[in-house]
Amino acid sequence: MKLKVTIEFGTIVSEIDLACGSGAKSFKWLGLTTAARFASRAPHGTRRRREASSITANNVAYMPLEIVTEDCVFFHPDDDICDHLEDGERVTVRLGKRLGVNEVGRPEFTRWATIAFSVSDTQQEAREAALKEEYEIAAERQKRLDEEERLRLAKEYAKKAIGMRKVMISKLFDQQAQALAVSDDLRTMARNNTFDSLAKSPAAQHALRDTIKKHYFSLSEIYKNYAAATSSLGTSHEMDAVELGQFVHEIELYPNTKALTDTIHIIFEDSCIPATAAEKKANPHFSHPGHVMTMDRPGFFNAVLRLACLKYICRGSNKKMPQGQSNKQLPRASFHHLDLHGFDGAASQDGAGSAASGTGAPTQPEVTDIAEALDLFMKHYCLPLIERHLYGAVAKHAVATDEVLAMFYDHLEELKAQFHSYSSISSPEEEAAGADVDDALTITEFGMLIEDSGLIGKTSANIEDELTLKETRQAFAAAQGEEEGAGGIGLKHNQMMDFPEFVEAIARLGCLKWENGPLPVLKKIEGACLAVCNAVPRGRHK
Repeated sequence: MKLKVTIEFGTIVSEIDLACGSGAKSFKWLGLTTAARFASRAPHGTRRRREASSITANNVAYMPLEIVTEDCVFFHPDDDICDHLEDGERVTVRLGKRLGVNEVGRPEFTRWATIAFSVSDTQQEAREAALKEEYEIAAERQKRLDEEERLRLAKEYAKKAIGMRKVMISKLFDQQAQALAVSDDLRTMARNNTFDSLAKSPAAQHALRDTIKKHYFSLSEIYKNYAAATSSLGTSHEMDAVELGQFVHEIELYPNTKALTDTIHIIFEDSCIPATAAEKKANPHFSHPGHVMTMDRPGFFNAVLRLACLKYICRGSNKKMPQGQSNKQLPRASFHHLDLHGFDGAASQDGAGSAASGTGAPTQPEVTDIAEALDLFMKHYCLPLIERHLYGAVAKHAVATDEVLAMFYDHLEELKAQFHSYSSISSPEEEAAGADVDDALTITEFGMLIEDSGLIGKTSANIEDELTLKETRQAFAAAQGEEEGAGGIGLKHNQMMDFPEFVEAIARLGCLKWENGPLPVLKKIEGACLAVCNAVPRGRHK
């Protein structure tokens, strides 16, 4: 083992390479050997035979005062070198005159020298006091160095993040853009009678709008996640009744029974937004008898309102639920077989309460306002769901931080090269805007890139880092930008991925793959980024 030793004695600085054998030597030995080498420097000669085989503090002209590295400001003199330093590492040894004295002529050691050389029983108290003080000073100094390093990195990250923000501007949080998206979704929701039926007065409608705005990001993340849960590749931004049912089952709103399944289907049909005349004209399949209804994001918001009403206002009863688009009625005969978990207000009053619910079951405080019901529904069901399963939402926040943006900036050229090597076509609106033909990825191309990167599957049986194709599809869908008022074009846009969306999707995949690991979010995202950068494109890609 060899160390690169920088020797400091006053204003004199020199460097030597010092062989340490296997490294099983103490830092006291390191200090004394360095002092001996410094004492034997020219013009006194530099031959190694001047160094005694057993060096003590009495046969050197200089005294080691301190041994430090860039990362550590105190090494205990009795610790072995190999326990703290690696071969070839750089270390600084500060030297002083062999014997210093104070103003009254008494010998005076530094704290490190006291710890190293005051080893007699009579000096034990002074040694322990010096050791305690050294640890305290070292901890304070290390804290200061850590803070200086944090500020240095923050400055470096901020500088790099400026460049990456220009690339990612369409994906970073924009309060004005979100306000426009909320307004557009609220207008679309109004095409269904759910909003007006549940919030009849202007004051109630105003409160409900504010509550939707408050939870807009969370609801959008949930919608994107479940809309891509079981979809085919082309419909990962449309939710069907099965996907709505999966959401209801996973939040554990009620026990999974046929009555609940029937109720979910009715709520789905009652919440969907009817197609406009222009949409029917542009998409004739809307009027086709075999057309399968799907739900967009505003429709999902309507469904959430109905679920909140069912849970907190109607207490599990369908009697007060407003009728919607569906001509069907809620399945009253089977509905009362639900285990109401104590929410048996209206149902029990009908005399049709389930025995499973129990007459002594606790009841919730009465809720009559839909805004309050939505707030409770989010608090008790949706937000815990995000914490348990929707790890990609963490990436949405992380991708706006300086440290994550700086990391992506360091790999920007590699990411661009991979993006263009896998992309082949662009969406019509991107071509109209003057985009190159390689400026978009389809979900198939994105999936191929992630497979080639080795992220799909597990690293080993002992490591919980499995990433599935379903999660890849969900990351693709969740990273999509919003096309306000785009109609059918918006659907086409959502089947394509531009470069900022590609970067966000990588961040989401990192958080999904190592969702249960102890790594910091930055390291999870960096792991996914490096895997994508190192992916080997298949032969047919240009």
